[in-house]
Amino acid sequence: MDINTFWEHSRNGANLSPLAEWIGQRVRGTVPPPAVAFGQTPAEAEQLARAVLAGQKTTATSMLWQYDDDIPLPEMGDLAIVVDGAGTPRALILTTEVRVVPFSDVDEAHALGESASLEAWRNEQAAAATAADDGNHPLTPDTPMVLERYELLYPVSG
Repeated sequence: MDINTFWEHSRNGANLSPLAEWIGQRVRGTVPPPAVAFGQTPAEAEQLARAVLAGQKTTATSMLWQYDDDIPLPEMGDLAIVVDGAGTPRALILTTEVRVVPFSDVDEAHALGESASLEAWRNEQAAAATAADDGNHPLTPDTPMVLERYELLYPVSG
């Protein structure tokens, strides 16, 4: 199933009325949201898409330096289509919370939303920071982290 077909199915399945969205403040129900793959490799994207579908992955993390004028910070109410390692749409998610906190202030609840202990989450983030930009932005206790929490609106099994 391609992104546009998935969007038509998921928009209806999640009760996002295009008319209500069009006449309101946001056009959230009319324009397909961005497609996102969690992880750094197709295998990770596959695994994490399955975790989203199973309700095991309910949070996401990024580093503030990864955003700029071309890539805006996520906002509460944003929609995204989660794709697997092959780029196939698997889920529609809704961002319900966004926080920017120092790396040292990330709590266990956020780490658990990524199916990890806080210690494992910290190790994964350190590795991701190094891989993301060849160490140009070292991860320190003060590094601003963007923490998202989301809910699954529409899953596709299989």
